[in-house]
Amino acid sequence: MSTTIADTRRAVGWTVRELAENMVVAPSTVTRMEQSERDDRIQLGTLTRALSVMGRSPQVEIVNNRLAERVTMELHRALANKLKNDPKAALEVAPKNLSRLRSLVPSLRMSGSRRSSGLTTRDARGTRRRDPPRDKGD
Repeated sequence: MSTTIADTRRAVGWTVRELAENMVVAPSTVTRMEQSERDDRIQLGTLTRALSVMGRSPQVEIVNNRLAERVTMELHRALANKLKNDPKAALEVAPKNLSRLRSLVPSLRMSGSRRSSGLTTRDARGTRRRDPPRDKGD
């Protein structure tokens, strides 16, 4: 539930009627826009138009509610920062960390030769294909 239009309208000191006049719409239209925003069904164009009349623009933030994905992203950010700031130190601990990870996650254990990632990818034409198994020499 968002109240960006109503909050911004109040912050600039406008009433529903004043916003409607500046948008050249009826006050009931502004009321419906604010209600549709509260109901999470407002269109981005409508939100942008209302805010731009008040000299503002929407701030969009993508929020990931899945814990595993949030943790993964934070780990990626931390590793990227470490590689950027001290690549040698980051690469020195990589083999040990991979070994620990393989012992914790059975599907990552490799017996003898490397296994296929099991991932599917798309070729240049967008056709899905499964990654081939890797050779020992890779």
